[in-house]
Amino acid sequence: MFAEGYRTSGGEGQHKTVVQFAELALGRTFEEEIRFFEKMRVKRNRAVYDIAGIISETEARQAIEFAMKFISIVEGAL
Repeated sequence: MFAEGYRTSGGEGQHKTVVQFAELALGRTFEEEIRFFEKMRVKRNRAVYDIAGIISETEARQAIEFAMKFISIVEGAL
């Protein structure tokens, strides 16, 4: 998003904006990855603002692994 000259604005919804941008920029090729990304965004939001402790250590590790793979895939696609 930043590489294309865009930034999020305001205090709320910045993570959601990034996910929406990724969906538009990457298209259907990355539909499954974007869906997972959105699921993790929602869960992170709940963990930070609503319910502490809903993310297990295993789930956190899986999210980090996913993020690392996703970054590699996207960098290779650009």
